[in-house]
Amino acid sequence: MNGRGQIWTPIHIIGPALAETEQKLADVSSFEQRIRVATDFLLRRLHGRGLANAVIEVANRFLFEQAALDFGDAETEAGLGVRQFERRFSEQVGLPPKLFTRIVRFNAALEAKVNAPRRRWTDIAHEFGYFDQMHMIRDFEDFTGESPSTFMRRFEAMPEAWV
Repeated sequence: MNGRGQIWTPIHIIGPALAETEQKLADVSSFEQRIRVATDFLLRRLHGRGLANAVIEVANRFLFEQAALDFGDAETEAGLGVRQFERRFSEQVGLPPKLFTRIVRFNAALEAKVNAPRRRWTDIAHEFGYFDQMHMIRDFEDFTGESPSTFMRRFEAMPEAWV
């Protein structure tokens, strides 16, 4: 669901090209023709470098390159101005880019602590590009309502079925 209570469908994520491809698939009769239509669609998606793809590529880069995220040149990378990038990112991803990167970074830091419970919070904060530990603590309080240590105590006390 997006922030407006609407359910996301593949059309919201991929765009009108999916609806066109679905219609083409419905119009052909043989399996071979369907394979050709689907292959053409996927190849266009793979090779297409439109603005929508550029924004999604930036979002995916933030999602998969979690260590020390840097939002700095994302607009340039997408070929857009700052305001246009922020607007398109919000439309296509469902969140403003700065909030998206905060959530991704918070999640990566939390996962790092869960995977290595003896690791110091300061080391985790620096690994994931927080200016200092207080900035990470602020994210934890914003997203969980608790400090990192308090949250981890509650998390560790949860039954295995919930984790």
